[in-house]
Amino acid sequence: MPTKRVIADDYWTEVARIAKGARRKEAAIAFVTRDLVGFRRGDRLIANAARKQIANGSTSARLLLALQRKGVDIYSCENLHAKVLVLGNYAVIGSGNMSAHSKKWLESAYLTNDAVAVANAFVEKVVADVEPA
Repeated sequence: MPTKRVIADDYWTEVARIAKGARRKEAAIAFVTRDLVGFRRGDRLIANAARKQIANGSTSARLLLALQRKGVDIYSCENLHAKVLVLGNYAVIGSGNMSAHSKKWLESAYLTNDAVAVANAFVEKVVADVEPA
């Protein structure tokens, strides 16, 4: 059944629920200080891990290293500001960074399982232009 809807209430709770059922998780999220989707070996995360973002705490080098040690493919894109996830057959395009701070704000996202949207997800385009961290 096609899913096309906006997530607003309990944004990260809904995203985590979808992520739990996904075989593979891919994300291009600018600022990351918490693993709110449960990344595993073979998953992929692109974050803004520029020195400035690490220094000011917008992105956690400790978390990225821990995820990398688990087998998550980590990439850094200094000019990344997007918040896009591909969770199995779902794409989530929204406003939330992956942080405790984001959990406190009213975030929103468009959720779809439209095959074209998932197949052409932003994550693939970014990975083609960046190097592994």
